[in-house]
This record gives sequence, structure tokens and C-alpha cells, in this order.
Amino acid sequence: MEIIRSGEWMSLRCFTADLVKNTGGRIITFTKCRIARLKLMQENNSQTEGINGFAKSANHNYNFTVNLELENNQIRKVHPSLIFELNNQKVL
Repeated sequence: MEIIRSGEWMSLRCFTADLVKNTGGRIITFTKCRIARLKLMQENNSQTEGINGFAKSANHNYNFTVNLELENNQIRKVHPSLIFELNNQKVL
């Protein structure tokens, strides 16, 4: 989690999981990503700003998720417990 929360660019591989749709198990590779909105989250104690400009609680601690920004500026939500490789090193 220290590497992810550092805000530095990294590569990672993880499994997908969707408990609502009861699907998952695919492997996703992000060749270049970093935690999204790091500065905003630090300033507002894990708050994010929605499309309409209003701040709302992201509940990342409750759901144990992080938003990752990809190099094309897309945002992807990841459960850190499903990450099995970070910067080409196995995560135990």
C-alpha cells in the first residue's frame, strides 16, 4: 500500500471481481498507473470531487478500494487485495 499511495507511476497486475454481477477472475495488466487524485484526497481526507463539482465521500476505506489513474487519464477502481504483481514483483 505504501507504493500505491506514494503517487508514483507503477505497473500492476490484478484479478477482476464483481460481487454484484457475480463475475471475475480475469487478469488485468496496467502497464502505467498511479493513485488518482492523490493531492485532492490528501487535502480533503479521502474526499473526491464528482463530475458536478461537489465533494463526496469515496468510502475507499470502507470498501477497501483505490482509484488508479491510467496514462490515458482514465480512472479504474481496484481492490488492493486482488493485486498479485506490482512493478514486476510478486505480491504476497
